[in-house]
Amino acid sequence: MPKKPNSPTIPRYTDGVPVTIPPREAECFRYCGDGLTTWEMARIMNVKEKTIASFKARLKDRLDLESTAKMIHYATLYFHLECDNAQRSLRKIIETASPNTSVPRSEQST
Repeated sequence: MPKKPNSPTIPRYTDGVPVTIPPREAECFRYCGDGLTTWEMARIMNVKEKTIASFKARLKDRLDLESTAKMIHYATLYFHLECDNAQRSLRKIIETASPNTSVPRSEQST
């Protein structure tokens, strides 16, 4: 069984203000970043799918995200950037990216 995360402080998507996320929501956020489905998260966390949907809705609200897709993208970036200053790099990506632009070829991972 995976180790449950402590209550992390995650920068809000729109303005970077730190937000403390409850442990179960943080676990859900982590699984979103890992690409798990709602069904898979429910089985791992031993809760109903509706509970996971509630976690996701609260996460979107707390982190000021417009959609589940943005939340999954944000979680993926937050947990999987491989650098010492991942949060600062994430903030830079968010500030410079607009919804209709792609990542420049030089910044794409190989």
